[in-house]
Amino acid sequence: MQKRTRPLVTTGAYYAVAKNQRLSGEVLVQQLPFQSTAGATAYLNYMIGF
Repeated sequence: MQKRTRPLVTTGAYYAVAKNQRLSGEVLVQQLPFQSTAGATAYLNYMIGF
């Protein structure tokens, strides 16, 4: 029997650099279905509004 439910954890934060600029980051960790291995992904974004 194959286990269909796998854990997934994500967290993130942002910092307002200026009134119209923001730096944000996010980390995602998950258990993959391939031989019970885990994977991690990180995102870093810099947004400028106008």
